[in-house]
Amino acid sequence: MSAVPPSEADLQAKAAAMKKAETKVAEGKVDPAVIAAYKKVYADNGGDKAKCCAAFELDAKKWDDSVKDADSFCIKFLGAK
Repeated sequence: MSAVPPSEADLQAKAAAMKKAETKVAEGKVDPAVIAAYKKVYADNGGDKAKCCAAFELDAKKWDDSVKDADSFCIKFLGAK
C-alpha cells in the first residue's frame, strides 16, 4: 500500500501553521574582549604555538610563518587584531 500524497491545499495549510523565523546578519566584528583574551594568551605563553593553540583548542596546523606576534596571531585565528 502506498500513501496518498498531500494535496496542494494541505501543504499550504501546513506551511501557514509553521513558525516564522528571521535571519540575523552578523556584523563581522570580533568582540574586543575576545581579541584581548587571545592577545593575553599569546603574551602569557611567550608566543608558544602548542600552548596558544591548546588554550583555545585551535588547529595547530593552521599556525604558519605569518604568526609572528600577538596581532598576527589574532588576525590568523580571528580575522581581526
